[in-house]
Amino acid sequence: MDPNQPVSTIMTRNLITVTPETSLSEIKELFDANPFHHLPVVENGKRLAGILSKEDFLRASYMLSLNTTGKAWSHMEYAALKARDIMTRYPVSLEPDDTIGLAADIFL
Repeated sequence: MDPNQPVSTIMTRNLITVTPETSLSEIKELFDANPFHHLPVVENGKRLAGILSKEDFLRASYMLSLNTTGKAWSHMEYAALKARDIMTRYPVSLEPDDTIGLAADIFL
């Protein structure tokens, strides 16, 4: 692979994304129905607000299953949580015309 090629030649297009307001139950449905491990969190249809990994979701789901007294959280408390509450903000990202070499330097 040519490290000088733009990442646009290998990147995934037509991503499934969520908004900061997407509920955890909707996120669970997306992770259950698809083979991916990350969901971009997008505001206004295009601005990357964060990234949500399946691991982030599973960790939050586990942590939310217990409160400080060891009792299960109510369905209403769980249902109130949104992607914005558990996403990683300001993820490292690239532009489509950045090179594969730059991507390798950053992510490997």
